[in-house]
Amino acid sequence: MALLPDRMPKRADGFRERFDNYFGGVPPFSISAFLDTKKAVETAVDVYETEEKVIAVCDLPGIEQKEDMIIDVIDARHVKVSADRNGLDQFEKYRVDQQERYTGRVEREITLPADVALDQTKATYRNGVLYIELPKKEKGLQPLVDIKFEG
Repeated sequence: MALLPDRMPKRADGFRERFDNYFGGVPPFSISAFLDTKKAVETAVDVYETEEKVIAVCDLPGIEQKEDMIIDVIDARHVKVSADRNGLDQFEKYRVDQQERYTGRVEREITLPADVALDQTKATYRNGVLYIELPKKEKGLQPLVDIKFEG
């Protein structure tokens, strides 16, 4: 007997969002902290486009060294930004009463709206914000494939 979709048990759609909204989503009352198995959280990203380039703006506060940040070019349409936020060592001996600031690995894969020239990419980190400028590839420079026509 085949299983019919309407006879399948209903899933608790939106349970995580409802739980987090009810309790404010702040640890220790965030169910996402218990259910997520990801080792990194996503950072906020804005993507802008002009005629000549694509600009990605990433929020990465708390990065102290250039070596803690990586921009990984996946292909002409995808870039992955990752960074390590270090904790505040000066408070290690204190009891935590409230902790909302995330420390650890932060990453985000960005899908770009156009093909970009990866070798001309520039990045600047200023005041906790990473600016990535990716010049667009010029169209029409791709060689056409020669078709062998047999008749």
